[in-house]
Amino acid sequence: MIIKSLSLKEGMDNCIDVYSPNRNLIFSNKNTKGKTTYLRLLFYSLGYPIPNMRGIDFNKVETTILLEDKGEEILVERNIDLLKITKGKEYIYYTLPSEHM
Repeated sequence: MIIKSLSLKEGMDNCIDVYSPNRNLIFSNKNTKGKTTYLRLLFYSLGYPIPNMRGIDFNKVETTILLEDKGEEILVERNIDLLKITKGKEYIYYTLPSEHM
């Protein structure tokens, strides 16, 4: 499975990151620049239960992640505790955390 893009939206702020099909690197020469927070948001967007960090409430962030699996695109959208997975014309909703597994 390949991550193609990640979209993060909080209020009026919106960020879309498009990934290379070859390799991607999350890098900084210094600590406390947001690398771990970014990875936590990535896992949060996939439906994992990630605890909030100091100053960041993940429940305020709407996420959309575009995946590719065997040439087929899968869209995963998360808004607070609602996770929607769309594959082709079919979609399924999950209520988190009760349907996490």
